[in-house]
Amino acid sequence: VEEVLDDTGSKWLTCKKCHGQTWPDPNLRKCVVCPPEFQVADNSTCSCPPEKYVLTDGSCLPQDMLDANLESAQHITYEGGTILSMLFKDILQASLYNCKVHSNETACQIVANLCVLTFYSRGSGTSVCDRYLKLSEGVAGRPRQGQGSVPWLFYLEDDAAAVMSRTDVPNQFTIKRWKETSYLHFVAAKYSLEGKFMGIQRLEIQELMLCGTSLANADVLRFGTTFFDKCQKSVRDLWDSSQIIFYELFLESKQANEDKIYPVPAKIENMEKNLKKLSDEGVSTWQLVRRFFLLDPMSGNGTDTAAPQKSPVRFLRYAKDINIHITMHKKVKPGTIYPPLLTVTYGEVARDAYEQNLQVPVSFSVTYSSDRNQTAHDMPIAIGVLSSLAILWACIQMGSWARRSGKTSVNIVALLKLIIFTCASLSNVFLMVVLCASLNWLVMYKMQDVVHLLLPSPHQEQEIKTFIIFAFFMKALYLLHIVFVQSSVDVFFLDWERPHATPSWPRHPRPGRSSRLPGADDSSHPPSGSDAGSAAGESTTAVSIWRSYFVANEWSELQCHRRVSLPMQLLALLLLLKGLGLEYLTLATPESYYVHNLKNANIPFSATCRFALAASLYLSIAVLQVFFHKFIYERFYEDKLQHFVDLCSVSNISVFIFVQPKFGYYIHGRSAQGQADVSMREMHELLRREEEDLCGHRGLLPDTEQQTFQMALPASVYEQYCRMRRPLTMYTQAPDRIQIADGHLSRANIDTVVNTYNIVTKFLSAFLDHSLKDIDYTVKDRTLFEKLLDIEFSDVVDRGFFYNDNGHSFDAVIYHGHELTLVIFDMLMFCVIDFASSDFVISAVFTYIIDKMLEGFRRLLSRRNLVKKALVDERFLW
Repeated sequence: VEEVLDDTGSKWLTCKKCHGQTWPDPNLRKCVVCPPEFQVADNSTCSCPPEKYVLTDGSCLPQDMLDANLESAQHITYEGGTILSMLFKDILQASLYNCKVHSNETACQIVANLCVLTFYSRGSGTSVCDRYLKLSEGVAGRPRQGQGSVPWLFYLEDDAAAVMSRTDVPNQFTIKRWKETSYLHFVAAKYSLEGKFMGIQRLEIQELMLCGTSLANADVLRFGTTFFDKCQKSVRDLWDSSQIIFYELFLESKQANEDKIYPVPAKIENMEKNLKKLSDEGVSTWQLVRRFFLLDPMSGNGTDTAAPQKSPVRFLRYAKDINIHITMHKKVKPGTIYPPLLTVTYGEVARDAYEQNLQVPVSFSVTYSSDRNQTAHDMPIAIGVLSSLAILWACIQMGSWARRSGKTSVNIVALLKLIIFTCASLSNVFLMVVLCASLNWLVMYKMQDVVHLLLPSPHQEQEIKTFIIFAFFMKALYLLHIVFVQSSVDVFFLDWERPHATPSWPRHPRPGRSSRLPGADDSSHPPSGSDAGSAAGESTTAVSIWRSYFVANEWSELQCHRRVSLPMQLLALLLLLKGLGLEYLTLATPESYYVHNLKNANIPFSATCRFALAASLYLSIAVLQVFFHKFIYERFYEDKLQHFVDLCSVSNISVFIFVQPKFGYYIHGRSAQGQADVSMREMHELLRREEEDLCGHRGLLPDTEQQTFQMALPASVYEQYCRMRRPLTMYTQAPDRIQIADGHLSRANIDTVVNTYNIVTKFLSAFLDHSLKDIDYTVKDRTLFEKLLDIEFSDVVDRGFFYNDNGHSFDAVIYHGHELTLVIFDMLMFCVIDFASSDFVISAVFTYIIDKMLEGFRRLLSRRNLVKKALVDERFLW
């Protein structure tokens, strides 16, 4: 039938006879050449005789050459069940025949596409891919994919490791944004479901991102930039806009002004062979392929084989996750890579999800790694070497503790101490090595021109996180050990004041006034000092206890004194990281950003870079705080530790601190004037005399100013000290003992407490005055090795040693002496919380809260210890 125009312009339909070897098409609209198989069937007419031939998909196939077992290959297994695919049923038979018999390229492409739609499933011998592989075999059984009409789909089965380790990729990448070689350029060959070649052209990366994006290739494919895009996609949007396009990916390179392309292997995570996923094991078991698709709404149309009588079912398969991974090597020259690897993971949804308009997750990412990252390789070696030194240092610390505690044999306590000291040393080693390695990654990655170093891989980053987490918990264990040791030391405030020969009030009565209150006698003033246990008639010579209480409160205030202010530390850190935008320097890209914008919205943070930046800034701020407090604030305004020592001198009170039975600290607070319980006028006069050097010096030795010492004492000193305190812990005094242990001295038997206090005071006073026949001490300086190793080599069997110190060695029993440990603990806690939250603000808040909780716990234990050991009434501790 043909449409013609007459002379009047009217349209007419006329019938004409087809000439030559042409026949009317099935619609009788035009003459077409008869397909070869139809001519073979009947040379006189263009038809497919049903007696010996089968008409399928427009092809007339001889019945004796059909595959009788093809039905199993037409089934596709979904998570919702196995279906008979109408698409496979319609086109598979004809495509196999035309590819095998006529070497029809389009038919072979269709067979290859159907194999891809089954996720390259094979192994049963009857699958589409098994039949494809038979078509691709030569006469010798060797594969001939890519030759002639059979397209290239599979790499050799045992070739995955070899393929991924090839060094023949011609590209050499740089990292500066203005260079063309700083970007990945991919080329894609596209094929339709019908086997038609749709062309080959540079890939626009948006095509692979089902989430949709306005970013250009340069924003996503900048070499060395980790990119991650994830969203929730509507099933309706996927289904309605879907069409099947098959892709083969190539990497483009320019060599001598000539464009070349390099095939990019693909790994399908859903691929199965013999019902076993090939991606579950190592690279040697991978099956690399060439072709992939993004959406498949057609092969899932069919009938459920378990219930064929039901209505047809429909499934949609989509690329749930696409990853392009680049691995760099240095075997040839910097900036060279192994073949890129495209990894595709597919998901599926049923038609019910379309009706319910459900959302499904979709993601796209570009990642990088290096096969020979020297930093990652050297880090475990450095940790191993330094750990041996750390363990040696822990053994030295344990030896020092054993000497100071008088332990001569190894027991469970010694082993626990060794473990704790080892944890402290290893924590420092882990932190030092990992921080140096992380800083190297951050600085080199951002500053390099030719690519020498990439950020650590996810596996390497997990190792870094593991080291830091272990370092944090080991440091936390050591800090808890410090807290309990500091909260259990024996502290005693030794009052040197002696009763006065005259009444204490008023010292200078007015003329005509009595020196006593009317009607008052000696017994009207109860004892209040160290001689409070004496008779009531001696009240006129009693020494006030208020000075001891005041010194005890100042000591309690010092317990958590630090040079580093944590609120200031965290505020300054957040100002730098969040306020100035330094946080964005840790994005996994060579580009340096300081604000959040569209270009870096999908670039994830590098955990390694975040740790390096946060830790280095934290330590830098802490160093500045320590410098300011030590050289400016304490020098020109207030040195709390020196003020405490001065307070002890003005109060005429010394402080004994027993950390171990044979080791402790001593603050000599004996007043140079010999008294401190005086009036305001007398106190002013005494201080004036001291300023004018009209009296003795404050030091322990005559004509010296040294007031603080480390003590290495014979065990007999501590034994006698404990023996004198025994009445407070005897079972006969159980109620009093329980009250004191619970931090309630006010409920204990005050006579027992006062008598014990007086006895200990007299003993320690006699010891310091060299009045004990069997126990004495010598003041000396520590040797260089003793200072370096923090251990005493002198024998203290019958004579103790008071070592001159730096003026505040007693800070070892308060927070001030462990500033470095506290700073490292807070920093590690901040970084570990950031590992979990990826939010510096949350990390700062939780770090502050946990630190304050620990400080409150420390103050509570210290308060209870003062009541128990220093015999200070808890009602006077504020």
